[in-house]
Amino acid sequence: MTTALPLAVDMDGTLIRSDMSIRTLRSVVLPRPWLWAKMLWLEFSGQRPRWKREFGARLAFDPAQLDYNQPFLDWLHEQKQAGREIILATASNEALATKVADHVGIFDSVLGTRDGPNLRQEVKRDALNERYGEGKYAYAGNSAHDFPVWEGAGEVIVVNAPPTVLAQMAHRDPLIFD
Repeated sequence: MTTALPLAVDMDGTLIRSDMSIRTLRSVVLPRPWLWAKMLWLEFSGQRPRWKREFGARLAFDPAQLDYNQPFLDWLHEQKQAGREIILATASNEALATKVADHVGIFDSVLGTRDGPNLRQEVKRDALNERYGEGKYAYAGNSAHDFPVWEGAGEVIVVNAPPTVLAQMAHRDPLIFD
């Protein structure tokens, strides 16, 4: 059994190179103009988790067809084989994330956005801190939205990040994947 910290992995832009919210907008909302007003109302009234749930439920997708970050995914498989606990921790709708996690087959659990707050930034950090304790988990992410989560993590993994994010995380000596 490994002594490595449990590993929380972001989905959008990290595990997969795309973003499920954008995919949902393009596939569900844009082709149906009658849904635009509702989506905009939910977004601007602070109900993003609700629109993620409602419109995500209408999204038909095959997780096998997503563009996975293959070198990072290969590394995750190695980590799983070594006995490391791996969870998918994403701001995407939890039902969509579960579909992806089931396809990938290495995740012990999924944390995603439900009906409460959008699971990103401080909300995601707080959920991981509550589950594991501050500094007692590793986190793999890709964007400036992940800074608060990395602050709470004991191990930092930066995946597919722009140079500005890499520069700002250099002091944490992160493991880096393109």
